[in-house]
Amino acid sequence: MQNILKGKQKKYPRTINVTDKSKVLVEQWGLADHSYNVLVFGPSGNLLFNKSGALSAADVENLTAMVWSAISN
Repeated sequence: MQNILKGKQKKYPRTINVTDKSKVLVEQWGLADHSYNVLVFGPSGNLLFNKSGALSAADVENLTAMVWSAISN
């Protein structure tokens, strides 16, 4: 798992990959366990987007629009 994350970090250096071995985010934030969870935070730390599992084309469009809106303001 660590090697996979290292490879992804090199490929996408502006992305932060987090492993939650103690399951704090699963228990306190209700994130899916043993799954991908996409969290996007705004400049002030507010959660803009949260999705567990694979992103659909509509999810990607929605996420892209939210990010552009957040950085345009």
